[in-house]
Amino acid sequence: MCYDLMKNKGFVLNWACIKNSQKTFCLTLSLCLIMILIEGAYEWLYL
Repeated sequence: MCYDLMKNKGFVLNWACIKNSQKTFCLTLSLCLIMILIEGAYEWLYL
């Protein structure tokens, strides 16, 4: 449930980025979000 919430926030951020047409910044932000999600998932699974 928490993951879905974070994923939805990512989609909203992506949509806002596309709307503002700052594509390079948007891609960087998306990659950072994905990495944070992956790291968080690993920490949550293996603690």
